[in-house]
Amino acid sequence: AFFLAAFVLFSIEARVTVFGIRPCLTILLACFAGFKDGPRSGLLAGAFLGLLEDGFSGGILGPGMFGKGMAGYISGYLAGPLSWKPAYGYFGIFFLTAFDGAVSFTSLAALGHATTTTSNAAFVVASQSLLNSLSAPVLRPREKR
Repeated sequence: AFFLAAFVLFSIEARVTVFGIRPCLTILLACFAGFKDGPRSGLLAGAFLGLLEDGFSGGILGPGMFGKGMAGYISGYLAGPLSWKPAYGYFGIFFLTAFDGAVSFTSLAALGHATTTTSNAAFVVASQSLLNSLSAPVLRPREKR
């Protein structure tokens, strides 16, 4: 199911734009893994998805792995002692998507492979984060028992 979902999300990312911006939907799968099975699972899923993303982009390997891996890892801790409220979910998904985008862009810029300006990257990441935050009512951590 994970591989099928990854294939579908990568296919959507490659073919769809929202107001000229390509969505970043694979981060949602990394977050789901962290929400469902904890930080380790989120880290592994995110790193794997980032590896695929870096490989498909034809650039250097690493920035996507690091950004998605860390976002998946953090998502495993979001449920914690707090009860999951809709506003918390919107902010959490927004933050995780923005974190992934910021880490990926900063890594590329530090290595001299940035493909856009910082202001354009910030706009794209903010737009992707807003789009992904709409999934918050559906994408939520499992209830702690």
